[in-house]
Amino acid sequence: MQDFKARLLHGLNTARNYTNELLNALSSESEWLHRATSGGNHALWIAGHLAVVDNAFIGRFDESRAWTDHDDWKTLFGKGSQPHDDAAAYPSVETIRETMAERRAVLLECLESCSDEDFLRELPPGAPPFLYDIASMFQMGAWHEGIHAGQLSIIHRQLGHPPLR
Repeated sequence: MQDFKARLLHGLNTARNYTNELLNALSSESEWLHRATSGGNHALWIAGHLAVVDNAFIGRFDESRAWTDHDDWKTLFGKGSQPHDDAAAYPSVETIRETMAERRAVLLECLESCSDEDFLRELPPGAPPFLYDIASMFQMGAWHEGIHAGQLSIIHRQLGHPPLR
C-alpha cells in the first residue's frame, strides 16, 4: 500500500501546487473577488473553501485534529455557502492562505500516518455516500481541488494572466 499512499500524496500535492500558483498571481482585492460568471465563485471564497474542506476531511480521519472553533469559516466557506462581493466579509487573504496551508499540512500528516488498515476504514456517519472509506476521502481531496483549480484557471486567464502550463 506504500505505492498507493505515495499516489494519494502526489495527487494532493500536485493539485495544491497548481492552486497555489494560480493564487500567487492575484495581487489586488479586485482580482481576489473577480468572478468568471455571475453567481460563480471567486478566488477568496475558493481558498477559504479548500481550507474548510481539508478540515472536514481531517475530522473524518481524526476528530481530535479538526477545528472546534471555526463556525464562522464554515458559514463563509462551507457547503452551501455563497461568495460575498465584499472583502470585508472575510478574513484577510494572508489569514486564508495561512489557514489553507496549515489545514493541508495536517491533512497530509493524517495521510502519512495511515496504515493499510486505516485506508479501508469506513468513514463516520454523515460522510457523502460516494466516500466509502478513508482512501476514497483522500482521493476525493485531489479531484475536489481540481474542480476549484479549474475555476481559478478561468479567473486567472480572464484577468489577463498568462497560462501557467
